[in-house]
Amino acid sequence: MSTVSIAPASSSRRLRRWRRRLDPCVSVLGILVILGAVLFSQELRTQILVTTCGIVLMEVGVWRLAQRLLPSERQYHALRAEVDRFLQLVRHLNTAALARKAHDAPETHQAFAQVYQEMQQAVTRMATLAGKTDAELAAERAQEPLRRAV
Repeated sequence: MSTVSIAPASSSRRLRRWRRRLDPCVSVLGILVILGAVLFSQELRTQILVTTCGIVLMEVGVWRLAQRLLPSERQYHALRAEVDRFLQLVRHLNTAALARKAHDAPETHQAFAQVYQEMQQAVTRMATLAGKTDAELAAERAQEPLRRAV
């Protein structure tokens, strides 16, 4: 019996490490730029300009904007979107459960059952999307009208 390795390639691991370290490094660079401007610059105008650049670098790191410069390694966007929808349904399920707990009425039971059913459908959709890249899903959708015509 053969086993399937799901470990990412070394280049993918390297890119992931860079993505994790990039923003903190940019923030530290901003701090160093500010310190350098204050310690080594004699002109006030230069200090203000360089300090402003340092503050911008710090903000880029804090807001995690530098990661957007690196390419995304995600391949399974449809599955990710469905998982995000599922998490929203979890929140709705909890709200419906709290409403059912507070008011034991048929409407609250029905709302809970409806969210529960939507969650089951979402799990089914996730199972069909799992392991399929966006390109594979597009190819399947392109083949679907041909299958119906036959």
